[in-house]
Amino acid sequence: MVSYKIEIDDKQVVNGFKKIIRDMPIINRNILSLISEGIIAATVRDKLSGQVLKRKTGKLAQSLTYGISGAGNNLSSTIGSNLIYSAIQEKGGTILPVNKKLLHFYVDGREVFTKKSVIPARPYLEPTINDFFATGKAKMIITRTLKNELNRRMN
Repeated sequence: MVSYKIEIDDKQVVNGFKKIIRDMPIINRNILSLISEGIIAATVRDKLSGQVLKRKTGKLAQSLTYGISGAGNNLSSTIGSNLIYSAIQEKGGTILPVNKKLLHFYVDGREVFTKKSVIPARPYLEPTINDFFATGKAKMIITRTLKNELNRRMN
């Protein structure tokens, strides 16, 4: 008869987890950055390359940014654009003249005068965010990052 005894000393694992817990604010900030960057890249690739909005100048795609706020483990990321037309593209709305009686703009080289312009909603950012979480892309980033951090601390 042959038998082998295998023992596990969990000190290394416990110490690795302790280090991860201590460093969670840094790790969470890294995870939020990776998720935010992934959402922006997916938005540009899947929504702002002609699928939802026709690309004219590329300024909307270039303007997408994120910022992380909060402290400790209470962090949040805000993703968006500061371009004046970004919100009306995402949510839709009505544009009314402010200083004149009529709006004045060009459509396909044709001059247009009108009392209002109704812009339909063409969401490009919210669907990407929803998709990123519904398809598990965010979870994959979290899992991969935590595995890498644990491996790094156990070596």
